[in-house]
Amino acid sequence: MPLVCALTGALACDSHSADPNHADVLLVGTNDEALAQLLGMPAKQDPAQTLVFDAPTDGDLLSEVPTFAWHLPDTTLAPTAPGAPRSTWQWSDLLVTPAHAHGITVQGKAYLLVVASADNTKLLRVFTHAVSYRPDTAAWARVTAGGGPRTATLTLGKFENGELTGGAFAGKPVTFQVK
Repeated sequence: MPLVCALTGALACDSHSADPNHADVLLVGTNDEALAQLLGMPAKQDPAQTLVFDAPTDGDLLSEVPTFAWHLPDTTLAPTAPGAPRSTWQWSDLLVTPAHAHGITVQGKAYLLVVASADNTKLLRVFTHAVSYRPDTAAWARVTAGGGPRTATLTLGKFENGELTGGAFAGKPVTFQVK
C-alpha cells in the first residue's frame, strides 16, 4: 500500500495482488483475498448476470486509451430521476482501516476485467468494484504491445462481508484492435 494511503487511511489506492500467481492483477478498491475467491470458482453463464461492454464495442479500432465500461443487462444507461441514487456505491467504500491490511472488505459487486491477445492471456487484469476502468499509460502500453486483435472479458462476483456469495459469472467478451 502506498505510504500516503497508509498514513491517511482516507482512500483505497490502487495496488497489486500479493499472491505471486496474481501479481499482475491491479486491485482497485478491492483486495487479493476476494480476487482469489473469484478466480477459484469456474465462471458460469447466466443471462441475468452477463455483463455487457458499453465501451469498447466489438470490432473497434482504438487509436487512444479507452475507458472500458460495462453494465448488467437489467440496468440502463438512461439517467436516473432527479434525487434518485445512481448506485449503491458510497465514499465510505473507499475508506481503509487497519483491520483491512490487504485492502478494504469487498462488499457488493466486483468485476475482473481481463484484456488478452493470442500471445498473452494476461495483457491487463484489473479487479475493481467500479463499472469502468481507464488504463494509465503503463497499463495501456501492455495492451498495445505486439499485434493482432485483443479480447476483453469480464467476470462478476457478488460479495458479502468479503465472502463470495454469487458468481463467478462470465460476461460477454468484445474483440478490438489497437493502432
